Amino acid sequence: DGAIIKDSTVGGNAYVAGNVTFRGDNTFTMISDYGDYYSATTPSQWTVEEGASLTLTSTERYGLGYGDKVSVYGSLENVREMDAETRAEQFVSLNMHGGLVQMTNSADPDAENKLTIENARVRFGFEGDKSFGNKYGNYYGNDTIEVKNSIFETNGFKYYEAKGSTALTFTDSVVSANGIFMTNDADSTFTFDNTSVYTKATSNGTDDKNQNAGTMILKNNSEITYNALFTNIGTVNITDSSFTANGGIANNGTFTVAGESTLDVAKFSGNDIVASGVLKDSKLTMENFDWETGNVMVDGELEVKNGTFSNVQFRADEGEKVTISGDVVAAGATQFKAVNGEVVVDGTFSSDVSEASSIELEGDNAKLTIGEDGKAKITGGFYLNGGTTTITGNLADNTDFTALERSDAQIDAAYSTWGGSYAADVTLSDTPSGECIYDVEG
Repeated sequence: DGAIIKDSTVGGNAYVAGNVTFRGDNTFTMISDYGDYYSATTPSQWTVEEGASLTLTSTERYGLGYGDKVSVYGSLENVREMDAETRAEQFVSLNMHGGLVQMTNSADPDAENKLTIENARVRFGFEGDKSFGNKYGNYYGNDTIEVKNSIFETNGFKYYEAKGSTALTFTDSVVSANGIFMTNDADSTFTFDNTSVYTKATSNGTDDKNQNAGTMILKNNSEITYNALFTNIGTVNITDSSFTANGGIANNGTFTVAGESTLDVAKFSGNDIVASGVLKDSKLTMENFDWETGNVMVDGELEVKNGTFSNVQFRADEGEKVTISGDVVAAGATQFKAVNGEVVVDGTFSSDVSEASSIELEGDNAKLTIGEDGKAKITGGFYLNGGTTTITGNLADNTDFTALERSDAQIDAAYSTWGGSYAADVTLSDTPSGECIYDVEG
């Protein structure tokens, strides 16, 4: 206990029982807990000091368990401001060739294990083709991992269902996973705060996949990129952050977007997205367009600044509001639908009239509000379905209504200074019921 190891090379299996500090450059084959590898109850505590390095050359994964406390400190600054080339040139404080596995057993079910990494570059599993994660099955313990302002590189990231829980927090860091990125433990929480996460896998393995079963939180300008299909069966909360899924998302859990966030998703299937705040420069394609329930459910107010959407229905129920403030390109059956809610157009809504994209108002309290500056433009479908529809504001002179349908709707307010054109086949219902009021100027 209290040993200092400096500029040393140790072969075989080194056992640690107590508190050990590494200084200088050190290479070990493996470090294990004191005593039997799988039944030790004496925790090991070791620290890699600032300016020091430690390499474990074994292709077996290091076991973090039985109350272990491991700390790694470096001297990096502002890692998120570095480009990829600069990050690759940084000093490596910890390199585990065989990766790391969190492991405990019933001999100490309440053991708390902790890994702390600050201002350091660390690497896991590349030389041994292993991953960073945990053991699955009858393993216990509560694991805490805190990574701050660090470069965290791993061959794979795999958390399986276990009998313990994991709280993993990345802050101001950059994470890259050469393989899949799986958080498949329902009792675990993974938080990314002002952190970039890049996964390089372009296909999922036979047994493992990019999947979240616990709680995944992205906040404060974080970003995550998946190149293979991402499956969510837990909870994903995105606030003021970016989520990119080049292989698509299969959502069988809860997926929430808030603040100023961006979704760039090749295809999305499964349960709805619940959204509020601002969507910036988003691309989203839905595989399960639902006329009745919607795909993106507005929670309070949602602003869509710019976006390209295919088969997506944004639905604003009573008391909810969705605003188009930039350039929105709609394809397939994309809808901005107010069901007794409100759609506001301050920008441009463009759609192909040959398809089913539209702005749709439904219900007695549905409302469409056009920006007061006269710059708002709607090209394509516009539908009024039943009830009393309130329309206010001015449209740009080059607006074309190419598909106007009406079914028992009452227009209560007027368009003014509208110099747009009308398609020849625009008609109203042959037998409208209720009172129809038109007061159109221009």
